[in-house]
Amino acid sequence: MSAMPFDPAKIDLADLDRIRDEAQQTMRRLSGAEGELSSVQGVGSGASGLITVLTDGAGRVTKIDLNPRVTRLDSPTLAEELLRAIGTAQDEAARRTQELLENALGGQLPQQMFDPDRIEALLAESDASFAAFINEKTRRMGIDGGR
Repeated sequence: MSAMPFDPAKIDLADLDRIRDEAQQTMRRLSGAEGELSSVQGVGSGASGLITVLTDGAGRVTKIDLNPRVTRLDSPTLAEELLRAIGTAQDEAARRTQELLENALGGQLPQQMFDPDRIEALLAESDASFAAFINEKTRRMGIDGGR
């Protein structure tokens, strides 16, 4: 399905209603995913399970568990295994975050990942842009919005 180019001159009130309804549905899906996004965790392990790392949805390390037997490793190996566990946990958290956003938005996201901390700001910016667009369109059409 190819998208038609957007031409603001050809938009009518039915289009605005459809766009508003779609935006409201998307906002409801995103609101529903918000709680899940805040609880996303990634888990990674290294050194044959002697190291376990947890990260949050933004990839920040929240917990590191080291089995006492990990002290048998030399420090370069320990560091390498710890980095491997952290990377695996961060990848898992990023994958889970992307899945939640794709499900909420009903499709594929661009390859770049969104920073979960920016989602609310992006939504606020899009709300303001959409409101400005609607205000300008209704002004041009001579609609006062009931004022």
